Amino acid sequence: MRTDRSTSVPATDSLVGSTILHYRVLEELGRGGRGRVYLAEDRRLERHVALKVLDAPALRETGILAELEREAHTLAAVSHPNIATIYSLESEGDLHFITMELVRGETLACRLQSGALSPDRAYDVARQIASAMEAAHVSGVVHDDLKPGNIHLTPDGRVKVLDFGLAQMFRPGAPPTDDSTVRTRDLGFAGTPGYMSPEQLRGQATGASTDVWALGCVLWECLIGRPAFGGATFPDRVAATLEREPDWANLPSEVSDRIRTLLARCLAKDPGARPASMADVRTEIEEEITDRRLGRETSRARGPAGKAIPSVPRPLDSFVGRAREIAHLESVLREASIVTLTGPAGCGKTRLAIEVAHRAAGAFPDGVWFVELAPTRDPDLVWTAVASTLGITEEPQQSLSVTVRSGLRDRRALLVLDNCEHVLEASARLIEDLCRSNPRLRVLATSREALHVPGERAFAVPSLGLPGGDVGEPLALRDVEAVRLLVDR
Repeated sequence: MRTDRSTSVPATDSLVGSTILHYRVLEELGRGGRGRVYLAEDRRLERHVALKVLDAPALRETGILAELEREAHTLAAVSHPNIATIYSLESEGDLHFITMELVRGETLACRLQSGALSPDRAYDVARQIASAMEAAHVSGVVHDDLKPGNIHLTPDGRVKVLDFGLAQMFRPGAPPTDDSTVRTRDLGFAGTPGYMSPEQLRGQATGASTDVWALGCVLWECLIGRPAFGGATFPDRVAATLEREPDWANLPSEVSDRIRTLLARCLAKDPGARPASMADVRTEIEEEITDRRLGRETSRARGPAGKAIPSVPRPLDSFVGRAREIAHLESVLREASIVTLTGPAGCGKTRLAIEVAHRAAGAFPDGVWFVELAPTRDPDLVWTAVASTLGITEEPQQSLSVTVRSGLRDRRALLVLDNCEHVLEASARLIEDLCRSNPRLRVLATSREALHVPGERAFAVPSLGLPGGDVGEPLALRDVEAVRLLVDR
C-alpha cells in the first residue's frame, strides 16, 4: 500500500492523511463492526468520494472478500437517483474498499430525533424510497436492512438509500459498540430489530416482501416520530414485532384511510398478505400525494384546471413486461427535462408512455397531461392541441404560445406528447420553448425519430422478450414477455 506516510497503515488504524492509490483520505465519516467510512479526494477525477474500507478482523471471516465483490457487482447494476452510486471496487496491499458517491446531508434517523415529519414530507420521503427499492428489486437486489439510519436526506430534499445490499459489510455513522444492527449468521438472521420482519427474526427466507415490511416501519416512524415496534431491549423489540400490532390510535387524524390500509398491509405478519411488489406501494403513496395536492389546488385554481391526470388514457387491459424500461424511464424523468421514446410504428411507444405517466404521476403534483398529435398535420396547430388538452383558451392581444407558457409557469408537471413524428419540427420547437420557460416541467414524447432538442434523452423502445431456441419446460413460456402479452390479450 502506498501512503503519504513512510510505513504501511494497518487496516484497523485510521487512514486519515494517507493516499491509497489515487485517493487522498481527508476525514473519517463513520465506522461499524466490519469497517470504516472515509471522505476522500479522487485526485484522478478531481471529486470527493466516500471510501468504505474493511477492517482487518472482518478480513478473517470466511468468504468476506467474495461477498464484498458479489454485492458490489450487484449494486453497480442498479442505477437510480435515490440510491447511492458505487463507483469501483478496489484493493491495495491488505486494504480492500469500495468507492461510492459522497452523500451530503443527514440521516432520516437524525431528522426524526426532532420529531415526526409532516404527512406531505413523510409521503414524499416514502415515495422516493419505494421508487429506489422498486428499481433495486427489478435488478434482483434486496436491501434486508432498510431503516432510518440507512436513509439520507440531502439538502435539496432528495432521499438517498445507503448500504444497499452492503449493510452486512458497513454501517456508517454507528459507533463500534452500537448493537442496534445484528449481523450474526450463527443466529440465522441479519437486520435491525424494530425494522426486521417476522420472517427475518425467525431465520426464514427473505425477499422483496421483507423490504416492503421495512418501508412500512419507516413510513410509520415518519408519521409518528416513534418506531412501530419499539422497546428498550433487543427482546422487547423482537416480541413487539412477533406478537403485537402497532398502536393505530397514534396515527395523526389527517392520515387517510388509504395510507392506514397501506400501512396495515405492509406490516402484516404474513409476507403473503403484504403488497405484491414495491411498485404497488409506490403507486398507493403517489395516489395519496396526488389527492392531497388536488385538494389544495381546487381552492387555489392556479393555472390550468383539472385533475392530476385529466387526459392520460386509462388502459382497459393489463400492462405486460418492460419492468426494467419503466424503472429506467421513471429515473430518467427525474433528471432530464425531455425524454423521447423512439421506434417504428407498433413497437409499443404509446402504451409504454401511458404506463410511465400513470406510475410517475405522484412525482408531478401540478399535473400530468396527454396530448395526442396523430390527428394533427398542420404544424401551426400544435400549440392549439396542447392548449386544448390543458383547458387553456387564447387571451386577447396575446399569442396562444404565451398563454400556454403562462399557464404552465412554475408548475412541476409532466406533459406527454404522443406521435410527434407527424409534426416533428413544430413539436420540437414547442417542447424546447416550454422547457426553457419552465425548468420544472418534464416532457415525455413518442416519435419514430428523436426530436434533437437541447436536453433531450432519446430511448429506443425494444421489442418484448421472445423465447430462446431451447424453451425447456412448456410452463416456462408463461414467463416470456411476448407470450404473456398474447395470453393476456
